[in-house]
Amino acid sequence: MRTLAARDILAVWEAGLERQPVERALVALERALPDLPRERLARLPLGQRDRLLLELRAQLFGDALSASTRCPSCSEALELPLSVAEICGQDTPGDGQSSAFRLESDGLEIRFRLPNSEDEEEAARQPDPEAGRAVLLERCIARARDGKRVVPAGQLPEAAAAALAARMAELDPLAELSFSLTCPNCGQEWDEVLDPAAYLWAEIAAAAQHLLAEVHMLAQAYGWREADVLALSASRRNQYLELVGS
Repeated sequence: MRTLAARDILAVWEAGLERQPVERALVALERALPDLPRERLARLPLGQRDRLLLELRAQLFGDALSASTRCPSCSEALELPLSVAEICGQDTPGDGQSSAFRLESDGLEIRFRLPNSEDEEEAARQPDPEAGRAVLLERCIARARDGKRVVPAGQLPEAAAAALAARMAELDPLAELSFSLTCPNCGQEWDEVLDPAAYLWAEIAAAAQHLLAEVHMLAQAYGWREADVLALSASRRNQYLELVGS
């Protein structure tokens, strides 16, 4: 994974402005991993993709993640001190293993692969979350049999569909990062989900806005082009900004 310079951050931000969340994640990874074609990135299991996003986040902004939420019962504010290294310590499936899984449940033999970005994008187009989950399972099931009878993916018994979803989560734990929380004020317990793609995009957007403000100030002060400003290291830009403000 290559280091993203200031100009790369602006390029990722600009390219992702009019795109959907899944596409934004792939834009960032394409920039950081130029040797991997977009098609291959899009077909990585979600946990593997999100591990790469978290590693990119640590490279750009550091290991510590600062997330905040509110208790759904009393609205108490909570901070979630998280670590990229700790999160990425969980196992994810190796590249190329996403179509080699088998499950027996409720008398059915199900062969399936793990969801990827293409599946997630298609699920996001559905009118509601339930329909999205159904599409995700249908796309990932290669075959379901009850003896010799083929069972259409959309007709899986509820127990088998639940077992399949649980098995997918077990095989790819980083695909949905959920944290169990307890409110120190009222004792309410709930699960909070962290979306690495959304988290990283928010930070890239904030960094891009900050960079644009720096370019604006230094261009006004010295008449430099955007490329000239972005070519400076962060420490040198900061030094010039201090001189401008003094």
